[in-house]
Amino acid sequence: MLISALIIIALAFGGMALTYLFAKDESFMWRLAVGNVIGSAVLGITGFVLALLFGFGIATVLVAFVFTMLPIVVLQKHERRSKFLHDWAKAKGKVQGGNLKRFAGFGYYAFFVILFWLFFGQTMYETASGIFTGGSNNLGDLPFHLGAILGFTDGSNFPPQNPSFSGARFSYPFIADFLTACFMRLGADLQSAMFLQNVSWAFSLLVILERFSAKLTGSKLAGRIAPLLLFSAAASGLYGLLKIIGNRAKAFGNFCGICRVITRSPTNFAGAILWSCCLSPNAAFFSECR
Repeated sequence: MLISALIIIALAFGGMALTYLFAKDESFMWRLAVGNVIGSAVLGITGFVLALLFGFGIATVLVAFVFTMLPIVVLQKHERRSKFLHDWAKAKGKVQGGNLKRFAGFGYYAFFVILFWLFFGQTMYETASGIFTGGSNNLGDLPFHLGAILGFTDGSNFPPQNPSFSGARFSYPFIADFLTACFMRLGADLQSAMFLQNVSWAFSLLVILERFSAKLTGSKLAGRIAPLLLFSAAASGLYGLLKIIGNRAKAFGNFCGICRVITRSPTNFAGAILWSCCLSPNAAFFSECR
């Protein structure tokens, strides 16, 4: 898991540097969220093109990784470097000291991190009996994505063929699966790569949507509400989620049970379709939510 975490952090910083070319007044966290998406996309696309030309080896992935980190050089310009240092200092200042407003903001993001961590932990897990998933709607998606990922790492599937239909062109948007394969080439294990990618992409979406909604409406409160509606699939899903929490979360330890209820009982709330079909598979925000 450490290798996957380090790769994601590096990609986020590499992509974040590009945000200083087009966004002037944004928070450090927003830049990291956007940078995570940009860095992941650049590594996936660059690595795929290089793999087509030179084969999918560790050298290919390392070259693509270095290319993805090149945008950091834009921070050498004094103006951009000063802005970066200012954003970093401002971000540190927000986590220092304590008051109700800062605690509420921290609690908002902490809630989603815990939710993402517990939910995506059910995407794939291994036991002595084999590979399992906690989402009933993911029973068909998970083998498909595993076939795509392992087809890249072990099957030299270039140009890629559909993992379900031999000889058929792979018309599915597979860059997210290829990116997981890149992580594995760099030493990460499959389960942690899928898990941390999903958690980081989900959190990036949260931050980006929150900022977009706040700027669109001119209301920070609307920005905070928008991700709640998205991840609960509109108001009916939010109501169902709160109902589940009220009925089942008698202790914090039962929170894991909430995630299982969400994925295994789609009739309990409308958001199950979004969570288990779109957000749970490895293709998360690059493929499923296209």
